[in-house]
Amino acid sequence: MNFKGQAVNHNVVVKVKDIENITNSGIDLTSSEDKNQKFKLGTVVSVGLQCPKKEDGANSVEVGDEILFDGNRSTLVTLETVEYTVLHFTDIVIVF
Repeated sequence: MNFKGQAVNHNVVVKVKDIENITNSGIDLTSSEDKNQKFKLGTVVSVGLQCPKKEDGANSVEVGDEILFDGNRSTLVTLETVEYTVLHFTDIVIVF
């Protein structure tokens, strides 16, 4: 996953992962198009330079971090046939 670009300002670019949804009987209902799923899971591929920093000066979110974010407040973009999601830093809910 080589992202060729740089997020700007307070934006974060993410490669979305499907959240597995398997029933007790073993039926796989996993779908990246689940419209009822408010939160999405993804891997950070680029962090804007104005995103908040920790006390030691490191980014609060780093490239490669897995995050949970508000999927209703993000924008899907396709670059070179790869889909990414762009979101504002404040829409990140959890950093794993």
